[in-house]
Order: sequence, then C-alpha cells, then structure tokens
Amino acid sequence: ARQREQEQREAAAQSRPEPETPRPEPETPQPRPEPVRAEPTVRPEPPRVDPREALESAGLQMVETRPERVPAAPAETEVVPLGRPRRERSRPAAAEDEPLVQVETKN
Repeated sequence: ARQREQEQREAAAQSRPEPETPRPEPETPQPRPEPVRAEPTVRPEPPRVDPREALESAGLQMVETRPERVPAAPAETEVVPLGRPRRERSRPAAAEDEPLVQVETKN
C-alpha cells in the first residue's frame, strides 16, 4: 500500500505543469537624443590692470623681501619658571601592600 501511494505521488509530481517564469521582454533600443551644441559665446576680456598702479592709487606700496636680507631672529631666551616649585608628597606605603577589593555601590 505504501509503495502504491509513493508511485501515485511520483506520477502526480510528474504530471503537474511547471509554473511559467515570466521572461523579461527584450528591450527596444531608444533613440538617443542628439547632443545640443552650444554656440561659442564671445567673452569680453577682463581689463588688464597693473597691480603696482592700482596699489599706488590706493596709497599703498609693494615691498619685495629677500630671505638673505632679513635679519636673523634673536635667539630665544631660556624660560624661567615663575612661582615656587611643586612640593613632592610621600605616598602611604600601606596602600601598595594591600590587595585590591571590589566594593558594590548599588543595592
């Protein structure tokens, strides 16, 4: 009886039509839009201005510096600590010898 049931299941499985999977539709090529060509625009040249003349008209003067002509920076003086020095405190020796203990702070 069991063999007959198993044969019927196999026959039913073979006779079932397989579900159809939807096939993707082939893409139709879309016409590409032609690139829009921008007409070259004529840009007016910015007026040329001499920086020396502009600065002089504003009452300023350009100065050129050369590193070899700049005087050497003065040697830094030694920093003198202000106030009195800190006092060294001795630590209690007993705290280092004791083992650490965990303390619960919440109930």
